[in-house]
Amino acid sequence: METQLPLQKLAAGKTPKLKSWIKENIKKKECCFYVQTESITGGWAGAWIITGGTHTGVMKHVGMAVRDYTLSSNPARGEIVVIGVATWGTVHKHQSLVHPEGCFPAHYTLDERSQGRLSCLDSNHSHFLLVDDGTHGHYGVENRLRSRLEKHLENRESDVKIPVVCVVLDGGLDTLNTIYSAMRNGTPCVVLEGSGRLADVIANAARKPESQVTPALIQRHMKSFFGQEYESCKDKVNEWVKKIQDIIRMPHLTVFSMDKDKNSDVDVAILQTILKQGVFSECHCENDQRSQTLLIRISPSWGETTCLHMAVQADDKSFVAHSGVQALLTQIWFGKLAVDTPFWKILLCMLFFPLIYTDFITYRQSQHHGRALRGQARPKRFDKDTEREAMMNEKTASLADICDPQDSDELKPLSCRARLGSFYAAPQVKFFWNIASYFGFLFLFSIVLMIDFQSTPSWREWLLYVWVTSLVFEEVRQLFDDPDGFGFRKNARMYMNDRWNILDMASILLFIAGLACRWISSAFYAGKVIFCIDFIIFSLRLMAIFTISRTLGPKIIIVKRMMMDLFFFMIMLSIWVVAYGVAKQGILIHNEERLDWIFRGAVYEPYLIIFGNFPTNIDKAEFDMPTCTVNGTDPMLPKCPMLNANQIPAIPEWLTIIMLCVYLLFANILLLNLLIAIFNYTFQEVQDNTDKIWKFQRYDLIKEYHSRPALPPPFILLSHLLLLFRRFVMRQHPQKHKQFRKRLSKTDEEELMSWEAIMKDKYLATQLQKTSESMEHRILAMADRVASMSELLEREHDRGTTAKRLVQLEEQVSQSAKALQWIMDTLKAQGYQSKEEPPTMCE
Repeated sequence: METQLPLQKLAAGKTPKLKSWIKENIKKKECCFYVQTESITGGWAGAWIITGGTHTGVMKHVGMAVRDYTLSSNPARGEIVVIGVATWGTVHKHQSLVHPEGCFPAHYTLDERSQGRLSCLDSNHSHFLLVDDGTHGHYGVENRLRSRLEKHLENRESDVKIPVVCVVLDGGLDTLNTIYSAMRNGTPCVVLEGSGRLADVIANAARKPESQVTPALIQRHMKSFFGQEYESCKDKVNEWVKKIQDIIRMPHLTVFSMDKDKNSDVDVAILQTILKQGVFSECHCENDQRSQTLLIRISPSWGETTCLHMAVQADDKSFVAHSGVQALLTQIWFGKLAVDTPFWKILLCMLFFPLIYTDFITYRQSQHHGRALRGQARPKRFDKDTEREAMMNEKTASLADICDPQDSDELKPLSCRARLGSFYAAPQVKFFWNIASYFGFLFLFSIVLMIDFQSTPSWREWLLYVWVTSLVFEEVRQLFDDPDGFGFRKNARMYMNDRWNILDMASILLFIAGLACRWISSAFYAGKVIFCIDFIIFSLRLMAIFTISRTLGPKIIIVKRMMMDLFFFMIMLSIWVVAYGVAKQGILIHNEERLDWIFRGAVYEPYLIIFGNFPTNIDKAEFDMPTCTVNGTDPMLPKCPMLNANQIPAIPEWLTIIMLCVYLLFANILLLNLLIAIFNYTFQEVQDNTDKIWKFQRYDLIKEYHSRPALPPPFILLSHLLLLFRRFVMRQHPQKHKQFRKRLSKTDEEELMSWEAIMKDKYLATQLQKTSESMEHRILAMADRVASMSELLEREHDRGTTAKRLVQLEEQVSQSAKALQWIMDTLKAQGYQSKEEPPTMCE
């Protein structure tokens, strides 16, 4: 079959039912048919969407949404191809599509009123594939062809790798066959929990441990979500249960909760599903250098991005925590230094740089040079195996150069200048110098604030201003620097998504505000106060250095999450504090008009009670007249409580004490213990994934210091001036992140993709073998055999019963024949004779 369809960017399976959600997301260009909008796929143009093709359920709304999008978009961007794959025998008035001489395009009339159990084709689909097996009204016949088509699209020989994803919303019982067939062919699947029926049945089963997913549980969910539809098809329940159990065991299943994951996009779930189908483990075990090349290879089909970047965008911690990914990050972290260089050696070289020119530390290039010399010293063997091995090593080395691009100079020893430059350009060395610089900055800042903040700035204060200026320029560089080619808008969005950058901006803006007040004589002290508050923010920024620590890094995540927990806890606590504080203030003090003392009595004092600072003004026994002012005339003393004629507080002591006891019961015992329980849950949740979280955090830190200039603040100003000179005077383009992104030549690209395809086949074969050899698979196979034997025995039993009935029938016929013969003999004896001969009886 020849078609004129343009090369697709994504083929996606779409089944069942959700109207407004689909239309809204297609209009936003963030629907689940492609991944992460324009930044990855370049928009909707050229996308392929595969559905059931009928004018029902979600297929109808997909067609309408695509039609609306097409009408409102620029035609020059290309059309969206919507392909419907349906069963010929289920299409209403399918005979109208038959033309003796052929007709394209075919003419079809939508008639929903008379369709009955059949379905009409959706007019907004651009193409149809109709599957005919001779049946009528039997749905699901097209599933096998559809899954094979999707697999063919994914594995076709082309320069473009086409990912295929099956996305399930709602879904009837026929949809189960579509999902099962697609996943058996290796197509990853995203199930949208909360969309109803089959999607929710699979999602609820997949959320539970495998040992708890029993047939009874699945049947209970199916009865709950399908209702009457389930009751009418009970004869197929066992088949459905087995397929659902098989589906949730498959590794390429992803469940996306439409209620719980409101902060995430469905396209992120699809991206995670695609990453699950990768065979990176197999590639890494076979050849670590080629596998690292796969991570940083620029893919034109995915918006000029890389596999590693997509994994980070999808927040796929498991993928980033893979040993192969971490090996690449470690290699980048050490720069051109050997990855086994001890920390103390790097520290000594930082303090005493002449050690760099000795063999005190080792460079990777020197290691490669030594291996090459040792290889040349070995005796050569001239046999076919050696020649084949040499050719393979040569190909591997050519791709290894991509990860560590030193070209032909790799086998040459480093010069003294190259040693110095390579040492200070290593991200790890930059990180240590920046830590030392930041401690120096905080020390200088504290000296200025405590002992050297004069009306006329001293040299220390001027140095502080220069230092902060270098920090400002570095933040501006990070904001505008775009070595990956994402564009300013996306680069700025990524910059703002980093909370450490927000903290940097807050500290800089607050410093500018303090500096403005500092030069105004009337606001001089206010400027110092702002500087003191800003010092706290600068000090908190120091926590970012813990990210590199395997032990302390995850603790930063714990602190961040606990701060969110604390925010919601303070909302609940504030209700009790204000409720008790206002009531106490109204009972004790009559008409207090000073706002500061109102705040003290209604908020501040009740808050301090939580920490054990109990009030004395609620108890008459501890009342002391000199400690308060009667009319509130003394601004330094609180107003006295209401007094009687004897100058004794006239407060209802029994009520204030009871109120305090109830307040302490709820605030100190209930709410604080609730906070401890929340903190404990958050800690345990992060602690269980400590290793993954730490490895995921390394990526951002390593990438940040890989792009930083070598000099630390305030000397980094020299690097900034050099960058400006190169950019605007010498007109040089900014350097790319060669360690994170690499564009391959067409030859290298084809070779790498061929190798990846071989590894994928090997991985699938291994997984199939493991599955076939697993005890669970054997038990299921044995269960199938037992079921088959049971059916055979039932058939044999039925056959035996039939034989007995035939014997009984033969006996009855024999008795009847004897009775008839007796009647005939009797009639003959009486003289009765027939004109015709008697019929012959078969024995």
